[in-house]
Amino acid sequence: MKPDNTPRSDLEIARATIAAAITRNASGIAAAVKPPAPFAREADYYEDWRTYWADIVAPFGEINLDQVQRELSDYGRLLDAVPLVYMHATGGQVSKPLTDPSVVCSLIDEHAREIVEDALNAQNELEKFFLEGIRDRLKGPPPGLIKGTSPLQTAGIDATPDRLAV
Repeated sequence: MKPDNTPRSDLEIARATIAAAITRNASGIAAAVKPPAPFAREADYYEDWRTYWADIVAPFGEINLDQVQRELSDYGRLLDAVPLVYMHATGGQVSKPLTDPSVVCSLIDEHAREIVEDALNAQNELEKFFLEGIRDRLKGPPPGLIKGTSPLQTAGIDATPDRLAV
């Protein structure tokens, strides 16, 4: 039923079905900021149709099948691409395209925090490794690198040629 409770024609039902199949924010533009949790979306598909889709797919009051097909093709591409982006951005935690945006944003924040934390830990380990190497070099050359000695001599093994012969 329409808001005024009059029965709908098949054409109006088709329009409403198409409008209900496409999920977007109220303005039709991707949100640039994190929405407040939980994400509330009005389920008034008739109003969505009237205010957004009617001018796109039925500009003269008649449904333009070519335009509907183009819009559904774009929607299909989104349904294929969004899970890939969500999986990448959340570290594999979200794949459903209709996941509440606040959940996706929170998981992206958490994943980014983990990446930064891992990078900082790796940097600290690398710094420790280099600092230990610098300290060792300040103490002098490692055994075996002293001019005129070999690692075997450093280990206390007589490495003269006549002692090694069998």
